[in-house]
Amino acid sequence: MDSNAIFWLWGERFSLRGIEDDKKANVALADVDEQGKTLTVYVHTGRMEHLLLYVRRWGKQCVLNTGSKYLKFWENKLGLTPVSLVAKAMKTRWGSCAIHKRQVTLNTDLVHRNARYLEYVLVHELTHLFESGHGPQFYALLEAHIPDWRRLRDDLKLPFPPPDIGI
Repeated sequence: MDSNAIFWLWGERFSLRGIEDDKKANVALADVDEQGKTLTVYVHTGRMEHLLLYVRRWGKQCVLNTGSKYLKFWENKLGLTPVSLVAKAMKTRWGSCAIHKRQVTLNTDLVHRNARYLEYVLVHELTHLFESGHGPQFYALLEAHIPDWRRLRDDLKLPFPPPDIGI
């Protein structure tokens, strides 16, 4: 099933295509064609109405995979002991940090923005492990590692073209 639906992946626009394939739906979930700018999502036979669910699940996994790569880098750079990472849909926040659990939660909608925004949100939340509030010391630490944090924060406040299928 080809559709006119659009999916924004890491800041780039992709056409969304659903294909019924039981074998691939259990393994790959999706393929990304960078040149043709097409995201092919595999769904179980007779389950095309669940395309949105499959896309959301796949997007969440993208946030976790990319976030984990950035997390390893920043744990080493900041000298942190391992931190757990969670991705979930959030309505009013891009991320959060549960200091006592040493857990960072990232908004699954970050998959639609350039990965640099995910990195900024992750570092912002990791900074809370050093400074719990948003005082001058917090922002000095953040600026030392993400000098353009203000622009990134402000960009995240701007409307972003939402995917046509409502993801």
